[in-house]
Amino acid sequence: MSIEAHRSWKGRKPKTYPAGRTCAFEQCEIVLSTYNKKKFCFNHAPKTYPRVRGYITLPINDDGGDK
Repeated sequence: MSIEAHRSWKGRKPKTYPAGRTCAFEQCEIVLSTYNKKKFCFNHAPKTYPRVRGYITLPINDDGGDK
């Protein structure tokens, strides 16, 4: 008795973007990956912060004084 198993590892294809795109920052000539959906390279991308659930993080005020 012969049992053959066949698995199809077909998954979703990665989304691609046009080749040859460059960073949108002035004077930056870095060519973006075809898998990068953003307009800017890592060095010029706007700073983003992750969503923190449960509490609000506040910047630390380190002016040396006591309250």
